[in-house]
Amino acid sequence: MTRTLRTITMSLPLIAAALAFTATATPAEAAPHAFCARYANSAVNQQSRNIAGHCGNFGVRWHGAWGLHYRWCRSVAKWRARDERRLRNRHLHRCGA
Repeated sequence: MTRTLRTITMSLPLIAAALAFTATATPAEAAPHAFCARYANSAVNQQSRNIAGHCGNFGVRWHGAWGLHYRWCRSVAKWRARDERRLRNRHLHRCGA
């Protein structure tokens, strides 16, 4: 198992726990399905760029688990998911990825 894959695999339980304790939106505030599918696709793509660019970003926002990104997005308001995507983009831009 490669170092990167091992790190990601070891991080998944931590990611899941962190997502479980995040503030959740009420059903009326939750981001819609189509938006969250795009959000999850973007998050996974950003993680791929993070790895390919050797940026070294890590933590609960940096993983390639589409389902975790999707479920998190569905549990928060749309503005919060947008802010998260923007934050990852800023980190990638600083790295040059």
